[in-house]
Amino acid sequence: MSMLQVEIMTPDRKVAGFECEKVVVYGEDGFFTILPGHAKLISNVRISELVCSGISTPSGEKEPVGSYFVSGGFVKIEKDSVQFFTPSAERGDRIDLDRAEQARKRAVTVTQTATGGIDFDRAQAALERALVRLRIGQKFGRKPQ
Repeated sequence: MSMLQVEIMTPDRKVAGFECEKVVVYGEDGFFTILPGHAKLISNVRISELVCSGISTPSGEKEPVGSYFVSGGFVKIEKDSVQFFTPSAERGDRIDLDRAEQARKRAVTVTQTATGGIDFDRAQAALERALVRLRIGQKFGRKPQ
């Protein structure tokens, strides 16, 4: 079976590179699935979780599902190559839930006190990022302290 070559990159580093069978991503117009042989496409990606199925491990085994947080950006797809470019990303099982909860609390405070404008917009985006990170991290059975 053909596999996808997936890379997740931020401005600072390559967060991940692996092969998998399928990726589900939240794009500008909703969720879509990327399979091997996909048509060429460049699409915006929203703050969301990337869900990757059938990830090949270095030992040749397959992980059933992998999860990554991405803070928006875009995806470039060419046949079996999938590249995500995002301001920040992290593996779902490595999310620091305490840090995400602190970010959520800060963002809630700012959204409640901001009178609008750029401060409110930034706080809304920070709140969305924190909530998505908490949701993904909690899938792995952890809870913030």
